[in-house]
Amino acid sequence: MSYEPQALNSDNDAVIQVQGLQKCFQIYNSPGQRLRQFLQPRVQRWLGRDVQRYYREFWALRDVSFEIRKGQTVGIIGRNGSGKSTLLQMICGTLHPTAGHVEVRGRVAALLELGSGFNPEFTGRENVFFNAGVLGQSEERTREKFADIEAFADIGEFMDQPVKTYSSGMLVRLAFAVIAHVDADILVIDEALAVGDAFFTQKCMRFLRSFMQQGTVLFVSHDTAAVKSLCDKVIWIEKGQLVESGPAKEVCDLYLQAFYEEQQGKSAGVRTHMMVAIGAALFVLIPQQAGASSADLSRILQGLIAGVGFLGTGAIIMGNREVETRGLTTAASIWVTAAIGVAAGMGRETTAVLSTLIALLILSVVPWIYRTKNQNKE
Repeated sequence: MSYEPQALNSDNDAVIQVQGLQKCFQIYNSPGQRLRQFLQPRVQRWLGRDVQRYYREFWALRDVSFEIRKGQTVGIIGRNGSGKSTLLQMICGTLHPTAGHVEVRGRVAALLELGSGFNPEFTGRENVFFNAGVLGQSEERTREKFADIEAFADIGEFMDQPVKTYSSGMLVRLAFAVIAHVDADILVIDEALAVGDAFFTQKCMRFLRSFMQQGTVLFVSHDTAAVKSLCDKVIWIEKGQLVESGPAKEVCDLYLQAFYEEQQGKSAGVRTHMMVAIGAALFVLIPQQAGASSADLSRILQGLIAGVGFLGTGAIIMGNREVETRGLTTAASIWVTAAIGVAAGMGRETTAVLSTLIALLILSVVPWIYRTKNQNKE
């Protein structure tokens, strides 16, 4: 387990390499348990007894691996508590991994927690030099750029007041102004722009688009529209694990689809399809066994088609500007399943079997072809 910052090497495109990264936090119910964990295991080992543990484990990250190349703008998405901020802290070197390896090539400028890197008792002017020094920039270079930093922050007379008197928006202004002027190779931004006003956010976006021409950006946000607009690659993390990594629009749409499905109901599963097929077959078999006429059977089929259509419509999740309409394939598969059931009920077993095989082929092979095509594009 290691963190290795290195100078940027033009011969190697990868500026961030993460391999098997894991982070486990020890959670104690009381300060006394922390003290017992510090003292008693040593005594227990000395006495040859089994070591007792006084904490529970919380795994913030489990086996996360990816690579970011020079010049890429990569978004990291996921719900609150999914492990995004923990991952960024380990990339920046402010948190040590439990297991795994992080290698960073180039100077990193990070805007993580609001107010991090600032001393609340110092003035804004003093904190500019303090924070720039923490980020590896010399005092002389910061002095040369101070006028640009002051203009970018645009906080007026507050520059000479203690930071503890600042609002959250003013803190973001000053922090972003500093990281924008420290000659960084990699920018890491964690939800910081969410608290800024609209005009300053636009200024930051213009700077990011300019920086993206020659630098690498790691951008965390819950705003999927901004992520799709800025990023060419997205990493989706959920419950500490990497769920998906790929083109920004594709991964963001999958993330939003998963969210909407959880909120409004999941796609129809195998049991649903089996019940639809059995129900459709019974609706045909029972009237036939009862000696129903062809006209009666036709009316039954019409009612069955209407009912299946209603069921399929309920599986469709209407989209909006950020996410496409979902569930159309599920609705269509329910229709096909009902038709297969009708075929089986009418004694057309061969047709039912062939239709099932064709449906399975379409549902399994077509997505595989689509994924392979996207991987080849990358």
